[in-house]
Amino acid sequence: SPVTDGDLAVDKILNEKIKKITPEIPIVSEETVKTNIKIENENFWLIDPIDGTKEYIKKKDEYTLNAALILNLKPEIGIVYAPAKNRLFFSYGNGSAFEIRNKKTIKLNCEKKRTDKPYTVYKSDSDANYYLKKTYDASSMEPVVAKPHSPDNKALAKECSDVKITRSYIGSCTGGKYTDFLAAAELLSGKKVAVDTFIVPATTEVLNDLERETLEGKTLMEIFKDAGCKIGDASCAACLGGPQDTFGRTHGTEVVVSTTNRNFPGRMGSKQSEVYLASPYTAAASALTGHITDPREMLN
Repeated sequence: SPVTDGDLAVDKILNEKIKKITPEIPIVSEETVKTNIKIENENFWLIDPIDGTKEYIKKKDEYTLNAALILNLKPEIGIVYAPAKNRLFFSYGNGSAFEIRNKKTIKLNCEKKRTDKPYTVYKSDSDANYYLKKTYDASSMEPVVAKPHSPDNKALAKECSDVKITRSYIGSCTGGKYTDFLAAAELLSGKKVAVDTFIVPATTEVLNDLERETLEGKTLMEIFKDAGCKIGDASCAACLGGPQDTFGRTHGTEVVVSTTNRNFPGRMGSKQSEVYLASPYTAAASALTGHITDPREMLN
């Protein structure tokens, strides 16, 4: 990432503040050209003045200021501040984490207990041999859709630009995570959808995220509502068809671009409907144009 005047200014401020508090502890900064600290049984501060410089340059709110206090080569304190969202998080080496919100310190539940029963974690041996290893060049990958009526009937999104859709469905378990909605909101922010667009959070926790997390000063929920989307309860909804009144269900010959995981005949309700499986980016881009759209046209 490029080094901006903002990086250097924040770097200077953090260095000055930290030196006043702990003058005896050296500082290692990502923006410091000459760092001559010998990292061996030492204590030091590790700082990243602006994490997400590209987003900062684009005036997006997805950047943070990071600092960590390392004692005896072990992290003792970690601090993450998102200035655009005015949110400050910090944690200790024992795993406890907190957020300062509205001048109140809130303890975060970072380790959600899934079971009270004892269990064993199995890991591969360091010298294990594998039947097959695959390496992918992510930079060469292109947005793909699965055409009706099989997840294996794949095609590049740009090859399906002539396919007109009647609705977009973003959600359910596969495409209903917070990060999925964040991707969709990035494209939908400040725009209006051209077709019926259904938003279905995978869980109530994700639903709460939509109402709490912001992008460019608006919550994701506000972005979706302003774009003209229809908001459903946290559920599977139309992913599995369901009764006639199921949210987002097809009833006729609808053509849907969906972030769900199956597109067999009748999977979303009507056997006459057609479902194209896609990423949240592609589903959001297509919702804006009314046809299958390669999201890179809007991201670049």
